[in-house]
Amino acid sequence: MSWRLWPQRIFALPEERPAHRSALRRHALTMVGLVGTAFVLAVVGLT
Repeated sequence: MSWRLWPQRIFALPEERPAHRSALRRHALTMVGLVGTAFVLAVVGLT
């Protein structure tokens, strides 16, 4: 994702930056949620 989103953010016009910032935040939260879910499932699977 970063290979696609970061260049778009760098070359965005000033009025496009808030939309890119929210997209990056949404993707980051999604990835944190997926990693957290995988961690919880791994811990539950070990017990």
